[in-house]
Amino acid sequence: MEKIKTLFISDIKIGDQRSSYQMIEPLMEDIHANHGGVVLFSPENLLGEKLFEVITFKTFFYKSSNNLLRLISEIFYPVVAILKFIKKIKSLNEVENVIVYSPSIFFVFFICFLKCLPIRKKRYYLILRDIFPDWAYNNGFIKNPFVIFSLRKVAALQFKLYDCIGVQNESSKKYLFCNYSIKCKIVVLSNWFSVQKNSLHYNELPKSLQKIIDVKRKYLVYTGSLGHAQDMLLFVKSFCKIIDLNPEFNYNLIILGEGVDFIKIEQLARKYSKRIFIFKKVDNNISNYFIANSSGGIVSLDRKFKVDNIPGKFINYISLGIPVFALVNKSNTDLINEINENRLGIASSAHTQLDIMDILLGYCRIENKYSNENIKNYFLRHYSYGVCSRPLLEWLDNNS
Repeated sequence: MEKIKTLFISDIKIGDQRSSYQMIEPLMEDIHANHGGVVLFSPENLLGEKLFEVITFKTFFYKSSNNLLRLISEIFYPVVAILKFIKKIKSLNEVENVIVYSPSIFFVFFICFLKCLPIRKKRYYLILRDIFPDWAYNNGFIKNPFVIFSLRKVAALQFKLYDCIGVQNESSKKYLFCNYSIKCKIVVLSNWFSVQKNSLHYNELPKSLQKIIDVKRKYLVYTGSLGHAQDMLLFVKSFCKIIDLNPEFNYNLIILGEGVDFIKIEQLARKYSKRIFIFKKVDNNISNYFIANSSGGIVSLDRKFKVDNIPGKFINYISLGIPVFALVNKSNTDLINEINENRLGIASSAHTQLDIMDILLGYCRIENKYSNENIKNYFLRHYSYGVCSRPLLEWLDNNS
């Protein structure tokens, strides 16, 4: 039996089609191939049969869209994980590396449990995608001072348990050092994507989706969450206003996503039923088809958003060679400059309807001048798996 050297822990459903989940599969396979046996610890396995073992653990309500029920589920995550680990402890007691992917902060109690076990010393690596609870407080999702204080204490304990932390960008690195007095090593571990491909043809689309492709008009596409740090509603209102003023505007809008603003956006889509099309869930191949054949991918961050990260949807768009129309928070100047200076599309911090309309019309006048090949090559140089995962793999090499 192969010796297990790495325990990879995630409290998300592995194998889901969304961007953050797509990041994990190539990393797991790489670790397994080059650093010995690996076990994945996750609530659900959607990957199917793989070379590595997957140990699943579930709590009640873990799929719930209700925030309170999800919170209850997250509180019980470490308890269920500990019980599951104890059952497997014979096969896991010689693990050398523990990698934790963007966990609920309540997972800190499971890590504390691992550190208390009388087995060989392990090295702990945290892949941190969002700095919680800070981003939730900054964006008004949590307002109670006592709750924020308590969660920050739990987060501070979490950060002390790791030997190395990978964050999305330099601003997150500075934020952690300044606000949490972290003493371990922090490295920039950018979001990455595997190379995305459009493997469908028009004739392979369901008939209901073929009907929305208007040969007389181009279309823009948005994929992802509708609400919670995304302000797609403002963009849709601006898009509708352009149509009102100019019915001959040569672009339609396709939206693939769900969230708290879905109903409001769906109401607008009904009113402009021949110009705006919205779908909650579609297969990943269909999503890639719409992106690859679009005239641009939309990024629309809430102006109140205070975390300067690189949105996964942006990386997904450019992996398919598509230019980006990005509305981002004002402080996210690095992303604005990256998009504009490298001819990946147009980015702005504009968040008034008139400004968005003006910038969107300007984008539509020049979108055909962006080079798909240039955009794909930029993705390969900056956001492909091999480039962005290197700091983590080097850490494994140095500690093997």
